[in-house]
Amino acid sequence: MSKSEKPLILILEDVPELREWLRSLIAASYPEWRIRTAGSATEFHQAIERERPKLAIMDEVLGPGEDLASLLKVAEGELIPVALMTGMDPAHRNPTRLPAGVLRRMIKPDWESGKGTEGFLKQVGEVIALTTRGPIG
Repeated sequence: MSKSEKPLILILEDVPELREWLRSLIAASYPEWRIRTAGSATEFHQAIERERPKLAIMDEVLGPGEDLASLLKVAEGELIPVALMTGMDPAHRNPTRLPAGVLRRMIKPDWESGKGTEGFLKQVGEVIALTTRGPIG
């Protein structure tokens, strides 16, 4: 399979070091996928205009002026499945149900210590499986 034939995952993360680390982790664990990143809502829009990803992994808490709800609507309109990731401790997160089009909420690993990396990558694999499942029946 050539690089251009591989399905695309788009990661939206506003912290540059974390964004690159997540990209390299996912790319190393899932080499059959291409990984692109965006650091802002504007970059996210530009990326999906260039090429529609098969999956978007988005930071749940974005920087000032960023609107997660509108990005989720764009993804839903483009039929792009979304997984949200958060660095917040589960005890402090908003426990409400997931927004429409969101497959899962995942805990980001700690990029300084690496803690939580294995569990995060397992969840990425589970989300990938959900996006590649064919029609039932």
